[in-house]
Amino acid sequence: MGSIDAVDAVGPEDEGLAALIDKVGWRRYWVGRYQDAEGLLLRSLSLRLRLLGPGDQRTAESAIQLAIMYDYRGFDVDPGPYYRQALEGYEASLGINHPETFKARYRLADYLDRRGGGEAEALLDDLVARILSPDPPISQTQAAWMMGICCDHLRAHERGREAEAIEAWVASADRTVEDARARVGWAGMAFGPDSPQTADALHSLSLRCSFADLPDESEEAARRAHANLLARLGPDDPATGEVASWAATLRNRPRQAEAALPRARRLTRDRPKLFDGTPWLDERRADLVHAYLDQAGRPHDPDDPTGAGGAIIELTCLGDDIDELWSLTLGLIAGAPNDEWALQSIAAGPLEDLLSRFDGEAIERVEAEASRDPKFRRVLSGVWRMNMSADVWGRVRAIQAAVPDPLPEMRPSDAH
Repeated sequence: MGSIDAVDAVGPEDEGLAALIDKVGWRRYWVGRYQDAEGLLLRSLSLRLRLLGPGDQRTAESAIQLAIMYDYRGFDVDPGPYYRQALEGYEASLGINHPETFKARYRLADYLDRRGGGEAEALLDDLVARILSPDPPISQTQAAWMMGICCDHLRAHERGREAEAIEAWVASADRTVEDARARVGWAGMAFGPDSPQTADALHSLSLRCSFADLPDESEEAARRAHANLLARLGPDDPATGEVASWAATLRNRPRQAEAALPRARRLTRDRPKLFDGTPWLDERRADLVHAYLDQAGRPHDPDDPTGAGGAIIELTCLGDDIDELWSLTLGLIAGAPNDEWALQSIAAGPLEDLLSRFDGEAIERVEAEASRDPKFRRVLSGVWRMNMSADVWGRVRAIQAAVPDPLPEMRPSDAH
């Protein structure tokens, strides 16, 4: 692959190369290109084992990624050894009570439990003991997608009260709002508290708080987002107008009654996801875009708890309506923060799939949009050839060559 070939050509095999291979491989996994991802992730793990050893956190990260892919994506490879290797690496590098170690222990327990045979029992008992301790190693948000198997285990052994205690603890947090708050903090640290990226995160927080019936926090987040954009972009910018309209809506609508405290609820292992079905065709479309961008702006959660990633992949890989895919791709680009990870996720996913699947039918509208929108051009710089015809790929490469600030994964040569 282009950027990796360039590094191979100019330097030795070191952790910098291993990190690049790992990053590209995991992004290939994220957009559903599992065969490409396998070779890259295997190479990254091999390099890190040799350069860093099995007890390094980065080696453990490569191992857990391979385990997840082998476990869930139809490969005829036993993921168990990779799960065990990851757990041992995290224990050695981070300690036995670190959140990453806890998650690795959970993944191994879940795999063993699904396989049967009783090997998971001791691991599940350990997970339960840690989550019920005075200082749990994970937050309620992190626990939400892990605790189903633990509660099933407890009830199977007539320990229902412990299961109810875990469920009540997890349910006491609004995970959607908590995640949106965390994104505001992350954007402030990464781009500055007065940046457009922070304003976008505040807008998202305002929407989440509105859905959660937190009107005061929703209005305050909208007010801060609007003040930010007004100062940075001016009153005539479309983004400023959008947030101003939303803030006015919040001020003018009747307040709802305070929401009741959440009840303890059972967390089943097959919870319905927010974006099952075809959410790009109904009223969930705006929320789908926000949820996908929330994930795209940081390292991917392979469990995809909302289903946003899976929904986008389903549309881009299986949908047959170019207009629908084009419209959604433009919406994703328009809403994305100016963040390399987020923009590359769109490049390697929806935009690359659009060009690969619709080829000559898509290239003219891509050229027209690239001539108009610098942000679109930058996203296009991260697209690789995949299944494009030689003519279409040549036209894409001509646009890429003129991008002044291309994404880091742009191919450095015309190599296929």
